[in-house]
Amino acid sequence: MKLFQTLSHSIIHFSTSILFVISFLFAFTSCQKDEDKAPDTRTLFVGNYQVEDLSASSGYTYNYEITIANVSGQLQISNFADMLNKPVQAIVEGTKLTIPSQTFNGTNGAILQVSGSGTLTGNLLNFTYKTTGALTYNGTCKAIKK
Repeated sequence: MKLFQTLSHSIIHFSTSILFVISFLFAFTSCQKDEDKAPDTRTLFVGNYQVEDLSASSGYTYNYEITIANVSGQLQISNFADMLNKPVQAIVEGTKLTIPSQTFNGTNGAILQVSGSGTLTGNLLNFTYKTTGALTYNGTCKAIKK
């Protein structure tokens, strides 16, 4: 009988210990997720940029200006590739910029898809993009914030 009481007491103590460890781990991982959330860096990208756009096919460099704005929590790039009348949407994670695939319809019925990615270092935004549809183009850009 004494062995049964000792065994029963050990099992209860062990179960309580496991419950404590599981509760601690749950609380720790819950807090960890909040701390791991990346800071909002969209404001670092906002501004006017002078762009040098190198064509992969011709080797020609095009020069133009773009404006990046934070509109309702979403980055928008105006005058993208010096040809789009509507802003291109962009997503930011840290210093990385992603231009998810987007489709634009021209007034003449032409369809153009745009996508790309880049990185911001100080006032220099390096990015690549491609267009398909009405114009097939691959550009490598160096954009300096004014």
